[in-house]
Amino acid sequence: MRRRLAQGIGFVVVSIAVLCMQSSIFAADIVPADKLLPPNVYLLVDVPSVPDLKARVKESPFGQLLKDEALADFRQQIEGYIDEQTAEPREQLGLGLQDLADLPTGRIAFAVTRPAGGKLGFVLIADTGSNQSTIDRLIELASEQAQEKGAEREVKQIAETEVVLFTKKEKEEDDSEDENRFRPAPQEEPIDTVGYFIKDGTFVVSSGEDILTAVLERWDGQHEATFAANETHSYIADKCKLGDREPLLNWYVDPIGLTTVAIQTAARQNMQAQMALQFLPLIGLGELKAVGGSVDAATDEFGSTTRTFIYVDGPTRGLLRVFRFPAADLSPPKWVTGAASSYASFNWDLGGAYSAIEAVVDGLPFGQGPGTFAGMIEGLAQREDGPMIHIKDDLIDHLSGRIHVIGAAPEDGVTVPNRALIALDADDAEKMQEVIDTLAQSDEFPGEERDFQGTKIYEFDGAAFGDATTTGAAAIVNGSLMITNDVDMLEQAIAPARADTLLSETDAYKQIARFIPKATSILGIQKHDDQSRAAYEAIRSGEAPMSIEGIDFSKLPPFEAIEKYLPPTASYAIPDDRGALYVGFSLRQQD
Repeated sequence: MRRRLAQGIGFVVVSIAVLCMQSSIFAADIVPADKLLPPNVYLLVDVPSVPDLKARVKESPFGQLLKDEALADFRQQIEGYIDEQTAEPREQLGLGLQDLADLPTGRIAFAVTRPAGGKLGFVLIADTGSNQSTIDRLIELASEQAQEKGAEREVKQIAETEVVLFTKKEKEEDDSEDENRFRPAPQEEPIDTVGYFIKDGTFVVSSGEDILTAVLERWDGQHEATFAANETHSYIADKCKLGDREPLLNWYVDPIGLTTVAIQTAARQNMQAQMALQFLPLIGLGELKAVGGSVDAATDEFGSTTRTFIYVDGPTRGLLRVFRFPAADLSPPKWVTGAASSYASFNWDLGGAYSAIEAVVDGLPFGQGPGTFAGMIEGLAQREDGPMIHIKDDLIDHLSGRIHVIGAAPEDGVTVPNRALIALDADDAEKMQEVIDTLAQSDEFPGEERDFQGTKIYEFDGAAFGDATTTGAAAIVNGSLMITNDVDMLEQAIAPARADTLLSETDAYKQIARFIPKATSILGIQKHDDQSRAAYEAIRSGEAPMSIEGIDFSKLPPFEAIEKYLPPTASYAIPDDRGALYVGFSLRQQD
């Protein structure tokens, strides 16, 4: 529909979205959202119980932090700021700020779907409240606003249920105008109607009559053709559950399907968009079926946890082969010191990634066929004004694929840059040393060589990292090519005995290591200590470029007051026969 339609019914959507947050008693036999939806669902966000969500978030470290008395002054000004910013809509709705905060008390689900033979659209499902007068007021206000903007109100009976529809009518064509004038080709409008119904204590609002009809046809939960029967959705939901516990939030998205249907719906006459769809199978993205996950908080062991599953149908090919990460033991090596505030490691199939990119480039319909990519790489290697390094022969072929990324807090109160070191494990350390030596001999190399405890270090200007005040360095250490924007980090890796402890020996690592599988594809660890302190104090002191009119960040308490609410966090990925599972978690605060 034209932009005026969005303006005409926009307030309907907003008002109904607020209305849908009203809820009475959460019925024990309520039909799950995925059983109310038709099979073709491209996006779903489902909160089974808002009361549970609010209660468990309050129990999480973040919720405990918000309640701490040390934040009382800052919290008070935030509440005042929100009160001021929401004054106009609250006055229009006739509700107070606390009323709005207390509204969500039941299930809420939002989906993007396309019923058989229908249009792509959205649907919002939620428990309704017991305050009928408030509901009537919101519906009345939404109806008035929609009709003032030109939308027509219609009441229909569908499946013995009263359904209210708001539709913006098109203006009649002016036949008096020049018949030879240019007229764009007609396109299917993505949204031309917004409607709602209330049934059995549940409020449903959607962008189309066909979607409302599809939901009503599945109202008893016995319909055979529902999204709940989708095998991909079921597999993802099962993988993302934490034991038998119901997550606080579940989500699902079919990115390729959603993109395809959106283009087909809104751009039928757009040949460029249609051509873009033809490239998806060519580059291997056709196998990416869906991505979904869950969010939970305040479990017995975790303050918060997220689980994300990437579902791939069949063997990966094309660009998806670039992201192959075989499982391995990714525990921090002995040269990573306890001074590290973060550590990440990847086990990347670099050779496979290179071959995948080569196959995609060589297979492009406008390319020159087999050998195209190899010729490009060879040309770069032979350029006289370049480093004369062959990306595959001199680098990729001699790297194992194990990558380490170490972060450390800024020193001396400096907030930028954060210190970092990247290490690439090599299968042939001597060959990698030859590569560095070759690069260092180039006239364009902006650094110089020096020796540190028998290790050759090449130092160079930190401008390469965006800060000329720092000194970067590179060296082959412990069989790895290491590059850093802080020489001290490199020296600690060469001589870890200088450090007080190793990362693998810290309490923070030992606490989270208990929940990390022995073999993972990707591993990440974050200690919220010195690095978080530096960022927090920069905001508190006004040194960080962050400002909100009416908010005085100096009222934040010292970092020591909130430090206990910042437990270590970790993330990892493990491969699966149908894709990969990514898990992130923070530990629950110890009393």
